[in-house]
Amino acid sequence: MEIIFLIGFMGSGKTTLGNQLAKTLNFKFIDTDQHIEQKNGATVTQLFAEKGEAFFRSEERELLRELKGSDNLIVATGGGLPCFSDNMALMNEMGITVYLETSEETLFDRLVLEMEDRPLLEGMGEYELKIFIREKLKERLPVYTCAEILLTEKQQNTMELIQRLPQTN
Repeated sequence: MEIIFLIGFMGSGKTTLGNQLAKTLNFKFIDTDQHIEQKNGATVTQLFAEKGEAFFRSEERELLRELKGSDNLIVATGGGLPCFSDNMALMNEMGITVYLETSEETLFDRLVLEMEDRPLLEGMGEYELKIFIREKLKERLPVYTCAEILLTEKQQNTMELIQRLPQTN
């Protein structure tokens, strides 16, 4: 089987589901943010602050290119990765894309607890966070919905996803 890309807003559960899916299928797992952090020896927050978002987005793009041709791999992408350059089209070409559709309320409940760890949320209050989620989700939805598979919140579990994956020989 090829690469399975998990996409969705920050806090949608891509890393959690990705780890579970990789263990179940005995695939390798990559979280793009963690990979970029290890490669650069700095956190995503530090990279945004010191080198800027454009640098970070170019690192994401380079990582996608490096993954081309991989097999038996689960990739949890950063929330913005599909929305830059032609990354979404490239991922659809390279493998199976899965959008983890998550409600604004669930995203808020998860993200309010980890705002200091997310560079795009740094310094926001709860009201600003709610507005940010609503606006960014609306902006990114047209890209996210280009995924081959859409999983609603209730469907976001390993067995549901495995059942929805195309069968391969």
